[in-house]
Amino acid sequence: MMIYKSVSWISFHVFVFFQCFTLAPCEVKYELEFADSIMNCPDFNNDKIKADTIKLGLIEGEDGEDSFGLNGVLEVCVPLDDEYDAIIDVCKETEVACDPVMQADMNLCKSMKEENVPWDPVFKKMNVSECPIIEGSYEITNLILSMEPFKGCLSRDFCGYYSVKLKIVNKLETLSCHMAYIEIVEKQV
Repeated sequence: MMIYKSVSWISFHVFVFFQCFTLAPCEVKYELEFADSIMNCPDFNNDKIKADTIKLGLIEGEDGEDSFGLNGVLEVCVPLDDEYDAIIDVCKETEVACDPVMQADMNLCKSMKEENVPWDPVFKKMNVSECPIIEGSYEITNLILSMEPFKGCLSRDFCGYYSVKLKIVNKLETLSCHMAYIEIVEKQV
């Protein structure tokens, strides 16, 4: 029975491969898919910056009906000044490890003056443009995560699951550590 299922699965994929590359024009595109929430990093207690209520989901945006966006409340429980850095780590999840793909490290306050940093839209939604970022609850509503920068560079080689980790750190401690999971998938057009 298992051989039959394997043969059927292989036959289907050979048929799709044959159809896409020999018979008819078959275009593929690559898309990012997000998990539905932002979570705490394993074994880390986020008591200084809380993102428990922030959800990822589909909203109307520049990429059409299937744009991803953030909604929820970001709670900042300590003031953030120019002593803090934001670190983003992206890893490709495999069966045995998390292979590093990219890391970005920037001073939180200095990066407020730049528009091409990943967290610039968050600062705009928080209505924050300078440091220190004061303690408080910041509502994040319909924050669109643009897929535009990725559209031209995704390929079959990038398909798979990834973890994206955002840490806020200073020289003495890690203040917060949050994660989200994404998947890059191939779809036929």
